[in-house]
Amino acid sequence: IRISQIRLLGSRIAMRPNEARHRMVLIESSHLMNVQAQNALLKMLEEPPENTFFILITDKPAMLLATVLSRCRQIRFKPKSYRLCIDHVCERTGCDPKLAAIAVKTADRDLKKAMQYLNTDDDNKTKNWIGKRKWLIDQLFHLLSCRCELMPRSQLGLMLAWAISRDAQSVFDNLAVIKTFFRDLAVSIYHPEAIVNLDFFDQFKDMSQKLHRGQAAKWLS
Repeated sequence: IRISQIRLLGSRIAMRPNEARHRMVLIESSHLMNVQAQNALLKMLEEPPENTFFILITDKPAMLLATVLSRCRQIRFKPKSYRLCIDHVCERTGCDPKLAAIAVKTADRDLKKAMQYLNTDDDNKTKNWIGKRKWLIDQLFHLLSCRCELMPRSQLGLMLAWAISRDAQSVFDNLAVIKTFFRDLAVSIYHPEAIVNLDFFDQFKDMSQKLHRGQAAKWLS
């Protein structure tokens, strides 16, 4: 969200509303405002037009300037439970509950993102997240179990990073899978039934038995 958009907003709300007594300005994903845009908005928050209310929605409040946050009343909403999110995805897509659970947990309860993962979003029909996810997890297991002197682990890691970076639009989706992978390694030592990627249960169980205590948590960090 750029400063030009905030300036356009400012010019619009400078005029009195035509229909209602009050007016609301809603900014979704407000953390996407760059610093210049936030500073421009700050002036409006300090001296808002009469009967105009601002609502900023974000799940990353730390990315907003402290001066912006200080001029807002913060209302926190608890996220939906994983069970409710999984049931919702199953109802909307008719997919297997186990696959829905993996998508929801990888997306961290972001329902829109989970739908995209399951290829139900109209704009993402060509993205085979399910297949890419399995490929990536297989590659990570291969990377950690590699003992080949001809191809050191560091070089394999760079090759995997290069392969991931070729698809720039999916980098963050791939990072989400990588995050669940190392989380599952750490969790499987103590609570194997609580891992996200249950379709790789045996591999995680085998790998976790070979790790030194705390190694998986260090990797995750």
